[in-house]
Amino acid sequence: MKKVLKWIAYILLSLIVVIFITGLILAYLPTHSRIKNHGITPAKAASLRAQYTGPHNLLTTSDGITLFLRRWNPPQIDSAKKGIAVLIFPGFTAYSGPYSMAADPISAGGYTTFGLDYRGHGLSDGNRGDSPSKDRWIADLAESVKYIKGLGFNKVIVLGHSLGVAFAMCVADAVPNDISGLILLSALAQVA
Repeated sequence: MKKVLKWIAYILLSLIVVIFITGLILAYLPTHSRIKNHGITPAKAASLRAQYTGPHNLLTTSDGITLFLRRWNPPQIDSAKKGIAVLIFPGFTAYSGPYSMAADPISAGGYTTFGLDYRGHGLSDGNRGDSPSKDRWIADLAESVKYIKGLGFNKVIVLGHSLGVAFAMCVADAVPNDISGLILLSALAQVA
């Protein structure tokens, strides 16, 4: 009976060792993604932008990347609101298109509204879903605010949604004299 128990223990131990070694081998084998996400070329991004027929602006950043700003114009210009623009910073994986749900009522209220497609998102240039650095990301945000001010809007109010709330706070810290207000919606919660 002791020999049978030893033999069973030996088989179980051997099986565990084989499973462990197989797991290690599988964990370190190179894999190839079935998703071919290599980003899009600047030419392809330009082609996609050319197909968009709605109101928009194009901002060339200080490092030569084109950022897309979707624009919602008010149906009528109220002289009291003429110099005020609202700039929407979407959540991290989003782009400006779906934010028409917020931009339509804001523009209907008389405010010119812009939605930024971050670098690598939507109709902007850049590696899809990527940014070279945190400093470059904040520079893109600050340059978008300055660009809108350069269009003749003396007051820019930034509306941040989800992770865009953090981006709104970063840009307010980077260019505090260029921001007239913040609207922060559904901030991404920090998990401790």
